[in-house]
Formats: sequence, C-alpha cells, structure tokens
Amino acid sequence: MAKSDFLTLKRGEWRIKLKREYQGLLLKLGLEDPDSLFKREEARLLDDSQRSNIFSLRVNGGRVVLKEYKPRGIGKAWIDLYRPSKAMREFVLGNRLSKMGIPVAEPLAIGEKRNLRLLKKCFLITEELSLGTNLSHYVNSLRPSLSKGKIREKRNFISRLAKSIRDIHNKGFTHGDLNTSHIMVKGNGFYYLDFENARLKRRASDFRWIKDLARLNESMPPYITRTDKLRFYKEYAKGNGAKEKKMRRYLRRIERRTIKKKG
Repeated sequence: MAKSDFLTLKRGEWRIKLKREYQGLLLKLGLEDPDSLFKREEARLLDDSQRSNIFSLRVNGGRVVLKEYKPRGIGKAWIDLYRPSKAMREFVLGNRLSKMGIPVAEPLAIGEKRNLRLLKKCFLITEELSLGTNLSHYVNSLRPSLSKGKIREKRNFISRLAKSIRDIHNKGFTHGDLNTSHIMVKGNGFYYLDFENARLKRRASDFRWIKDLARLNESMPPYITRTDKLRFYKEYAKGNGAKEKKMRRYLRRIERRTIKKKG
C-alpha cells in the first residue's frame, strides 16, 4: 500500500498510524484520546494472556478488535528503544499479508506511547471477523461419536485446513505460534490471528513450518486421532515432491517437538 493510504497523528506521548479510509470510523471510536479506549465500559474482554489483552469494541453498528500489548519487564524494556513495537510490526506485516491474499483480520490502526523513546504502551486495532468461529471451539463439534455426515465433515475440514496452511507456507508465511486459538473458521475458509511472532520470507524454512505444524498438533484435542493427522500431513505435502518424499522423517520431528512441549 502507498504511504498516502495512511495517516499519522500525534497526541501527547502517543503516535498513531491509521488507514486513511477508516479515519472517520476510528475517530468515532475515540482514537483522538487513545487512553480512553481502555476505559470504555462496553469493551468486551476476549482474551487475557501474559503478552496481551484483547477486547471487542462496538463502533457504528459493527465491532473492531483492540489488542493491548503488555509492557516488557524492566530488564527488557531497552529492546523497544530503537525498533518498532510489536503492534507496529504486526500492523505492517498484517497489511503485507492482506495484500498477498493471505487471510488475516485487516489491520486498521496502531498506537505507540513513548517517553524519551521508552515504550510505555502500544495497541493494534483490527476488523472483527463477524460470523467466524475460533478453531478451538469448532473442533469441539467433532467429538465422537460422529454420524456419517459428521465424519465426512471432519475429513473435509482436515483437508481444507491442510490446504490453507500449505498455501500460506508456500507463500513464505510462517506463524510462529500456530495453535487452534489463533485460527478462525469462517465459511469454508480459515483466517490467521495474533501473528506477532510470524515471519514472511521468500521461502519458509523447514524449521519454521515444522514448528508451525508441531504447535498445531500439540493444541489439537485427543479426539483428533493419529489417522486424522496422517490425512492432514498427506494433504499438506501433496504437490511438493520433496516434502512428500521426506514426510515420514518430518513427522518424527513434529512428534518429537510435540512430546517435548507436552512434557
């Protein structure tokens, strides 16, 4: 996207960057006073983790997602002195991915609050994927015992997920923390969320895509069986002779990583 597509605002210690086409919407949200965003009574908490708080906010009859990144500890605060914040990196990467046709929630704005370069607070605002279901919730509908129709749905789901992840890896995008909580199911497609540890390279390294698959494998519930996973890997490797030939060895590496993570 061209620089003219973005607008930069300075409000006290805050530096805000937003997509110009969403300027009116975001100003109605209260972006002129970023500190007020975190005090809105109607903000709905979606997730509270060690690294961030994620809220859903209503604006103009729709909703957006506000991700507030928690500050680093005192001993690590210097890391953000001379580089963009996690919010800025995710904003830039999200726009690149969207332009490449990789399905992500569209980034709308970011804010960084600094004092003498020291990062005090930062946030990212994205669209909310309406009518989408988190993958961790979707797989709950695939618990045994399944009807013949549900078994077909399960196999179709496994095939579509494998193709989707194969596609993003083929484009050089690896997530870095690819678990069921970071994938949304919407219609027949999948959207990828929270990619602050992601990489976008010309070619995804074996280590990175194996890490993605191992993390996903680790997060799947027990009723996603070994047979289901073998179907997934077979579909994932289809069309790539090198991966097909080496998949048995790669599977052992994925399983070792999963076992190590689960302890």
